[in-house]
Amino acid sequence: MRLDPEWWIGNAQLIQPKRVMSGAVCIRNGRIKKIATKPPKQSHFLDIEGAYLAPGFVDLHVWGSVEQLSKRCAKSGTTSFLKSIEPKNLKDTLTSLSQFSAEVGQQSRCLGVHLEGPFLSKKKHGALPKKFLREPSTQELESWFKVQPKGIKLVTLAPEVTGAQKAIQQLSSKGVCVSLGHSAATGDEALCAKKAGATSITHVFNAMPKLHHRENSLLLAALLEDFVTMVIPDGHHVEKEALRLLYKVKGPKQIALVTDSVALSGWSIKKKGGAYFLKDGCMAGSALTMMQAVKNMVRWCDVPLHEAVAMASTVPAKLLGLKNIGTLSQGKQADMVVFDEKFRVLKTLVAGHWVFQR
Repeated sequence: MRLDPEWWIGNAQLIQPKRVMSGAVCIRNGRIKKIATKPPKQSHFLDIEGAYLAPGFVDLHVWGSVEQLSKRCAKSGTTSFLKSIEPKNLKDTLTSLSQFSAEVGQQSRCLGVHLEGPFLSKKKHGALPKKFLREPSTQELESWFKVQPKGIKLVTLAPEVTGAQKAIQQLSSKGVCVSLGHSAATGDEALCAKKAGATSITHVFNAMPKLHHRENSLLLAALLEDFVTMVIPDGHHVEKEALRLLYKVKGPKQIALVTDSVALSGWSIKKKGGAYFLKDGCMAGSALTMMQAVKNMVRWCDVPLHEAVAMASTVPAKLLGLKNIGTLSQGKQADMVVFDEKFRVLKTLVAGHWVFQR
């Protein structure tokens, strides 16, 4: 579709951080120029016939090649994502990081990489390869940034691993978001990590000790302290009732929906009942999309639509410190998703260009 330099999307239900409202959005040069109740007369506009118009989703945790993910994410309303990298030996980790810059997505945008490991607990490694887990060192982290100075956006580590506190400080000083996960940490260890600069929790409830009323654990710290909690709302990784608890305790501003989808990972896994598993029965990841994640929070937990959308867009963008995406606001990049009342993605827009149309 060829569009004028300035054009409108009209007759829309705009999903804002605090409400859903009828309106129209003006787009110019890939950015949101203006928001109004309706397009001006004689303007070029696309009538979306009362469908929802939301900021594009941001998935912080998804597996696969950038090219594959770029296409799949666009179909489900995800306009930005982080490519996850699993634990490997140092040589292969550096190779993965150096190769990342050469990968280009043609539809949804890859913001950078999420290293889930290798500084994780061997007691809580889950589906990640235990043999590559190790303690962090200043030298290794420096080698990461030497081959990938700008692309490392998120690192998941276990705060109880020797050297973790220093690593958190080193990563944070480089502008990397540090998340706690795959960990058997105590609540006190989690708080020390928070003071060092950790800001979030990776797939809360999963790969960490269960809630116990006589143990001050990472999970208790995740629920009670000022952490953004990433969660996989697929009904397999976390039960619906636990999702409801999370929402009641944390509220919409401290929950980031993620997929942890391994559908394109290339691993030796098998899909069963809506999730993927290793041969030994260990759950390896989800088959979720971000649109499904939003739908599940609304339908299972009675979360207002605008709050569920914020959990999939505003919260993850803010966690990464990104100010140009995450809301429908003047001056923001025109990354948007159009969907209907059945949560079917109709169109996806990245930087003012259609990258998917149903």
